[in-house]
Amino acid sequence: GAKTAVGLGSYGADFVNGMIAACWPMVDEFAKHIVHDQIVPEVRKAMGNMGGSFTFEADHFTLGQKPAKFDTLRIIDTIQEVGDATNLRVMTVRTKVTWTSNMTAYANFTGLQKVGVSGLCIQGDMVLELVGEAPRPPFFQAARGRFLNAPDLSFDVKAENSALDAVTSLDSVKDTLRQVVTEQVCAKLVIPNRMAFKLIPDADTFRMLHPRPRGVLRLKLVRAEGLLAKDLNLFSNASSDPFVKITCGAIKFETPVIYNTCSPQFDFATFLPIELPMDQFVLFEVFDKDVITRNDHLGKAKIGVKDLIAQGGKERKYQLCDANDNVGSNGLIVVEADWRKLQIGRVPERKNSGGDPDLCYLFVGIASATGLLCAHPETHYWVEVQCTHRQGLLATDTSKPRCTQKLQLKPVQSTLANLTAEKQAEAEAALQEKLDLCHRYGMKDADVSKLLGVTVCKESKEDKTSHAEVMASTVMWNRPLEFFLKGGHDATITLALECDHAHAEKRTGHHGGMAAVKGMMSKLAHGTWSDRDGCAVLCEWSEKVSDLIGSGGTTDKVLKATAKQGNTVELTVHMQLRACCEPGTVV
Repeated sequence: GAKTAVGLGSYGADFVNGMIAACWPMVDEFAKHIVHDQIVPEVRKAMGNMGGSFTFEADHFTLGQKPAKFDTLRIIDTIQEVGDATNLRVMTVRTKVTWTSNMTAYANFTGLQKVGVSGLCIQGDMVLELVGEAPRPPFFQAARGRFLNAPDLSFDVKAENSALDAVTSLDSVKDTLRQVVTEQVCAKLVIPNRMAFKLIPDADTFRMLHPRPRGVLRLKLVRAEGLLAKDLNLFSNASSDPFVKITCGAIKFETPVIYNTCSPQFDFATFLPIELPMDQFVLFEVFDKDVITRNDHLGKAKIGVKDLIAQGGKERKYQLCDANDNVGSNGLIVVEADWRKLQIGRVPERKNSGGDPDLCYLFVGIASATGLLCAHPETHYWVEVQCTHRQGLLATDTSKPRCTQKLQLKPVQSTLANLTAEKQAEAEAALQEKLDLCHRYGMKDADVSKLLGVTVCKESKEDKTSHAEVMASTVMWNRPLEFFLKGGHDATITLALECDHAHAEKRTGHHGGMAAVKGMMSKLAHGTWSDRDGCAVLCEWSEKVSDLIGSGGTTDKVLKATAKQGNTVELTVHMQLRACCEPGTVV
């Protein structure tokens, strides 16, 4: 969170827009990879059989010659609390970005031949942040950027064959493309998600790139009044079957449907973690549920988080507007909201809690694991984290652990890629000489790994002629995982370092089947074998959150465990616990 904000003024964006224009050809090339790697697979999944052959033609894909443009830059100086003696200075730039493109893109759908996409327009409010002062250029340690809410997105879709275009409705194609692109943007660039990178290589990953929420907004949609009646009934007055979509940044909720009424009582309550309470807003969209046709839009209300905080726990009525932002005939909603600031460490006992849960926010940053011995070059490693006392905020399934991405050990050569060819050859020769010395004196693999930070992996240790690949014995995830807990200091956290055995099964499948697989992998496992999810638990740590973090609320830990092969595995983590204060209006 940030304590204070000082306005530094508003400035024109001509220089920034000029830089974007100069870099636009590179952005265009980068966009092709994003479309191919992320957009195309999601569209295929969303469109089922019709999307089976969907692809964008790379030779005919371009973002066009009109680059995105920023509006006036409003600059604010803030302080971000990180739990250390020294907090971080954050220079925040707020602006509106608009991209009205003359792009050309052609896509192929099953049964539709070639479809053209044109007239793309994107508009949204962005926050750009320079984080952590540095005494040398570029004078800040990291940069972050995100949209406050999903940007407005519009485009045209037209079949290349004019006859086909005349007889074929492309609405479903257009809706699917819009939905997929919006979801991808939200997952990467809409708060609480962000694009972030270091400007200085040794900057702290979790403190610089992953800001924590400043507080939690408890939101209750009580009821709606005077909604439009969209359903005609034979034996009663016209009515609607209303439900509400609630959106705050990339976070979305949907209420149950209340049937046959224009004044539904929802009593729908949820919690929203908020990073920028002065800038974020909550969008309420009311719909009439229809089974065959599209859901009818009944009205919407866009409410600033700061206005909801100001309610101080009281109910307030908000007028709904139509799709063109006209107010007067769409009815209203009644909303109750209160604000709980998140404070690092243990919060004093509440005097007037009113039975509210002792809600806490736990941040777990999984940095790396070292001392791994390679079972196979293509083995994947990951960490699963689970906590007791979890709360199902943000529609998460509390029974499922949170996980890092699954990564492989990297060949040592890849870690030397930034060296010249001559220096790389020297480094490889020096490493090989050290490995030969270790093997000459009969050192165990675990000792070699600890001494040199590498592990030697062979397709088969029985095959003396097989190729040995030297791998780094470290996996770097730098993955943030977040939990909401009830009574966080009494919760227990369990971290499990795991690996798969798919490639081991492939190699040993003709030499004893699954029994041979289990035998080989169990030599690695410091824990239990699991046939159900097809993985081996290499190491596991389980402790109370309060014992790991201590009274300060923030810690950096190196968790150690000895695997059965004798190698010591070290898991580096960053953890922080923030507890909710009593409801109030101070942000």
